[in-house]
Amino acid sequence: MKRLAVPFLCLTLLGGCETTGGAPPVGPSEARIDADHYRVAFRGPSGVSAEEVRDRALLQAAGLAAMQGYDWFRVTARGLDLAPATSPRFSIGIGGASFGRGGGFGVGTSQSFDGGASYVANLEVQFGRGPKPTDPNVYDARGVIASLGPRLAPPPPPR
Repeated sequence: MKRLAVPFLCLTLLGGCETTGGAPPVGPSEARIDADHYRVAFRGPSGVSAEEVRDRALLQAAGLAAMQGYDWFRVTARGLDLAPATSPRFSIGIGGASFGRGGGFGVGTSQSFDGGASYVANLEVQFGRGPKPTDPNVYDARGVIASLGPRLAPPPPPR
């Protein structure tokens, strides 16, 4: 029975380790919906303001439109979410068991290595060519790049 105690202890320790695997990575991402319609997102590192994350998503959409030869883009949907941290979190637990005459005990600890939650800006955009429509949700792609590009340095690295 004592031979089972060491593997049991190892499995208990290994089972306590945990990472946050489902969170999106920090930075821009996009997904094509159809020929001229995209879903664009920007996830900022923790500590970056919601306004900057929104501006970076807008800049990403403008860059995508210009890169594909479009003149303007219309934001058809937008959202801002607070996402959980992406950094790993480790937990260690030690459990006990009874093997006949012996008793057991339990000890636990947890350590988080993250910088906290961060904002994620989501946009659905439709691209167009020619004169820009006079809709408040329509942006000139090159104008957005010219105004936001110099102001927004590369994002700070994740903490």
